[in-house]
Amino acid sequence: MDEYGETRAVVAAVVTSPLGVLVGRRRDEFPLWTFAGGHIEDGETPQAAAEREVLEEAGLPVTASNGEIGRRVHPVTGRLIVYVACRAAGESAVVANPGELTDVRWASADVLEELMPDIFPPALAYIRSQCV
Repeated sequence: MDEYGETRAVVAAVVTSPLGVLVGRRRDEFPLWTFAGGHIEDGETPQAAAEREVLEEAGLPVTASNGEIGRRVHPVTGRLIVYVACRAAGESAVVANPGELTDVRWASADVLEELMPDIFPPALAYIRSQCV
C-alpha cells in the first residue's frame, strides 16, 4: 500500500520474441501461469517496472518499447494491472527468482490460452499480432 492506503498497481510484462510469449509458472500457483510482473514502485513508470520485473524473475533483458496494451482491475484480487508490451533482447530465459517461479518458458498463443484460460483479451490479441 502507498502512503494513502491505496494498493499499488501491478505491472504485467507481455514479452514477445520469435519464440512466442514469455510465461512463468508461479511457485504459489495463484495463478498457476502468469506473465512476469509485480508492483510498480513509487516514482517508477509501468514500462520501467516491466523491464525490472522480467530481469528479476527471468534473467532476461527486455525493452518496453511497444507501449501499454491496456489496464484492468483483476476480477479476483481487485488490483489494477497494467499490461506492458515488451520485446526480448535475447532468448535465454531462466528462473532467476526461485522464490516466485518454478519454470519459465516461451509459449505460442494457442498454448498460452491453455495455460492462462482467463487471459486479458487485449493481451491475447496483442500476442497474436506479434507471434505469427
